[in-house]
Amino acid sequence: DLAWINGRTSSSSAAIRATLPMVLATRAVHPSSSPEIFLGYPALQPAQPGRRTGAGTSGPKQRHCFSQQAAALAAAAAAARTATTSSRLAGGNAKFSSARARRHSAGLVGLSCGGGTSAAAAAATTTLGAEAEDGAAAAVVEVLPDGGVLPSEDEAQEEETRTAEAEDSANRVARSMDLLEQYTAQKHPGHQPGRFQGPGPEFDGMEFDGMRWRMKQEAEDGQRSASTALARMSEADRSLATRFEAEGGLALCLGHAFSRPERLRREARRILEAVDNGTVDQLEEVEDPELEAALEDLHTAKLGMHLQLLEGASPMERGVLLMHAADVMEEREAVMRNVWSDVEFHGGAESNAELVSQLERQFASQLVRTADARLKAKAEAKQRSEKDQQRPDEDEVAEPSAVATAAAAVAGAAAAATAARTPAESDSERKTESEGSAREADGIFDLALRGSEAEELAQRLPEEELTETLLEPRNLGVALDLVGVYLKNYEIDKADLVINRVVPLCRRRGGTWLVKALDKLSAVRMKQFRAYEALTALREIEQVVPFAPEEGWEFHDILYRNLAWCYSALDEAERCLEYTRKSVEVKKSCGIPATWFDIWDLGKAHARIGQKTKQREEMKMAYDLCLKAAEIHRTAEPHDRIMLAKILSNIGEVAMGVGDSFHLDGQDDEARPWYEKAEPSLEESYRLHFEALGPLKPLAGWAAGTMAHCLVRLERWEDARRYLAMALKVECTKDSQTPGSVIELIDRVLGVHNRLGQLQTMAEYATDFNECLAGLRSRGWEERERDVFALLLQKIATVLLASDSGTGNMIPKALEKLKEAETNLNILLGGLSSGARVYYSNEDKLNSDVEVQFNREGAAEVAAKKFGPQVENAAELLQEIQSTIRILELGKQGYSPAVDFRPENAGYADQNFTQPMENTPSASTPRGNLTELDDAAALAMTYAVAGNWNDWSAFAELRRNAEDKFEAEIEVPENVDVIEFQVICNGDWNQRIFPVANGAAIGGPSAGGHGQNWRLRAATGCKILRVSFDPTGRRRLDFSLHAVSPSVVVGR
Repeated sequence: DLAWINGRTSSSSAAIRATLPMVLATRAVHPSSSPEIFLGYPALQPAQPGRRTGAGTSGPKQRHCFSQQAAALAAAAAAARTATTSSRLAGGNAKFSSARARRHSAGLVGLSCGGGTSAAAAAATTTLGAEAEDGAAAAVVEVLPDGGVLPSEDEAQEEETRTAEAEDSANRVARSMDLLEQYTAQKHPGHQPGRFQGPGPEFDGMEFDGMRWRMKQEAEDGQRSASTALARMSEADRSLATRFEAEGGLALCLGHAFSRPERLRREARRILEAVDNGTVDQLEEVEDPELEAALEDLHTAKLGMHLQLLEGASPMERGVLLMHAADVMEEREAVMRNVWSDVEFHGGAESNAELVSQLERQFASQLVRTADARLKAKAEAKQRSEKDQQRPDEDEVAEPSAVATAAAAVAGAAAAATAARTPAESDSERKTESEGSAREADGIFDLALRGSEAEELAQRLPEEELTETLLEPRNLGVALDLVGVYLKNYEIDKADLVINRVVPLCRRRGGTWLVKALDKLSAVRMKQFRAYEALTALREIEQVVPFAPEEGWEFHDILYRNLAWCYSALDEAERCLEYTRKSVEVKKSCGIPATWFDIWDLGKAHARIGQKTKQREEMKMAYDLCLKAAEIHRTAEPHDRIMLAKILSNIGEVAMGVGDSFHLDGQDDEARPWYEKAEPSLEESYRLHFEALGPLKPLAGWAAGTMAHCLVRLERWEDARRYLAMALKVECTKDSQTPGSVIELIDRVLGVHNRLGQLQTMAEYATDFNECLAGLRSRGWEERERDVFALLLQKIATVLLASDSGTGNMIPKALEKLKEAETNLNILLGGLSSGARVYYSNEDKLNSDVEVQFNREGAAEVAAKKFGPQVENAAELLQEIQSTIRILELGKQGYSPAVDFRPENAGYADQNFTQPMENTPSASTPRGNLTELDDAAALAMTYAVAGNWNDWSAFAELRRNAEDKFEAEIEVPENVDVIEFQVICNGDWNQRIFPVANGAAIGGPSAGGHGQNWRLRAATGCKILRVSFDPTGRRRLDFSLHAVSPSVVVGR
């Protein structure tokens, strides 16, 4: 056991099984980068730990009530197959949509199994009622003599595919429902103080009442009373313990930690000093409850062998054994430490910030104490060595010198013992380690703990001594615990600094230290939207665990849940469901029933897959599962408000997904009730996040953004604007932002302001944008994703121009952003042309600060993907930006753009003014704008208009008049509320002409421009759209909507 805990061997699987579940974060799995649909907010919150009671979770097992619904799904699938066969034989009047209409999607709010504000989920959440894809012809049907319709072969094949998918869905649901045949209404295993082992000695003097911690008034055997403990504490510790009593009180103070090992050391010192002084005969037995409790803990630490050896041992042997046992107990307590990580941080923004600050000061003070103890021990050892060299007879002083050395080691707080336990390294290995951790400023001492005692310590100690101080078990354990604190409070930059510093040290120690460090590393990487690196770390954990799932279900339950979270973030919905089931199965095989957590996870997984495969009934089942999970959680774990808020958010998101599925089928009357169902859950989720964390935390921001999705669907534009404003402020100021996540929110904000006719008020976001860009630059995003960063700059420039109100004051600021975008794209394209490696995404390149040893081939099962808004054709984006720059520079000189943009004619909410360029090259596609062609070439082309009034299925020709303008009048059906169109050159969709720069200029002809349409709202009685296009010179397009008689100009 000693060898294993020191990282040398793995001989004791029992000790490993007992320890490893305590070092993994039992977090609620929420992906931070879902490429589609619902759940995208980062929710890497460690769940409330707890103690397992009896053989499994206590409380009655309940028969699962969803199996009947699963059977109904299977029956429905069989009926569908029968109906399909009958329809094909007898014909019918079924109406088949075209392939283009089936491809049309309205960017649903998506669900993934796992949590965060993600660029991927954000990018997929576009508009309701977006334009259909272009150019697909309607399906051809054959009319039978009796008036029935015989499906074509393609349609029949598609119908068979849909039926097969329905059967797959029913089978998928039935398998999951079998796992939930029995479930418990009690807490999830491990979700109580102390997790699976119960509260440690840090909580001596504290008691948990089911909701909060309180100080005990009376001491129990082996424990100090709260009043006694407080009396021994410093003023800073007393303040922390009393101010945050409910969060853990005495346990939060590091002066109260490691008390059992320290008690063993004091006893060892007493014995060894007696041996050294020759007063062993005067030693008396000490009756001390703390010492007895510490000796009893040797059994828990798998050190029963030490107790056996202590019986009959000589005083010197007893002292040395106690010292060694104290070292091992301290290391075990340190590696299993989660005291700070398990704090729920529900006190609101101000209270949480104060608590984090006090915990940082606690760690800084401990670092100073251990560093000073190390220096003192080294100085005393040097003095003894010099004194021993002066002794004439080495034999006479050998034993006393050894005892004195051992006593000095104890006085140095195990410093010498730790150095002796660390495996020997060659000079080259030590040099490599030192170089690996060297930097301009130490990530922990100088940066994360800046302004504390630790920063001063870094100034007076060499790098090697700082590393050895941090390598002390108690410091390494607290550092990892602090990472959990930072993650819960979304201080991702600090979490990154600390984890980068300690992972190499944990790798040096090996064993459980490595497992815990890799787990924390995966959590940080997920918060940073680096899911491939997180998956690699988790896969390495799988490699180093030396026991099977059935030998340690607690550990594998958590590991499988975290892997499911990773796969969800990588858009691997099937793998997410696979590992979610594994998490349930590993417990079931050991007689542990499913809990609300499992019901919730399975619900999320099925909602995600159901949406991707268009299986509405599966999504409804998922909705019921999430409702059930929330119902159980409210009573089983009522103190965990953040977890409840996450479940409620998922309930609302799944409901919106069901509503969207009806909307896409044209059943808006069926869609609205689902949107109305979503609102109460989403509103409560936002309120809980707001109250527990504060308005500017990422979870609160994501909840606000999700609420806005629902309000847009309910067409409550002003309410949606307020929630989006909060979401955008959080997204622009948080640590874990990405360009893609900000782009998505800007598009949504633009759309809602457009719908309200309040584009001018968007100037209020300028400060947030500046802070956002500064944060992204500080994290290197302009180098990681130059093209996407350029797209973000273009979006911000669009907002600035839209808010200008015609004064021109925003033009210089917009030009500044556009020129920075131009520079980034030129650098990117220059690198590509020179053959240099260009990283489009941070996922393309593993972070070099922390090496993950697991072979990358282990993660090769997941194909490389790009999430969030992408720029498929950087050259075309550059061309568009340069064109806008030229127009704006003319504007600074008093030039008025040829095309006006009037807010009152803007399209519906959530529209995108500028989409990423599409890369569909064509030999006939001109490489530049028409402004670069001569007038003769421009006039030689043919032009037509395509629009949404006929589902983009036919062109209306623009005829050339005597003034060399191309004109057309198109009759628009009365049921079209928002008219959208583009101009097509030579009848080729790869030669589109479309508005750019918020309508200030004309782009194309090119294959890009999907979604960039001229838009105007239809007025009552107006049926004729008149379009006039002048392709010569600067180019100009005018459009207006008219009644049959006198005209009413609506747009230009």
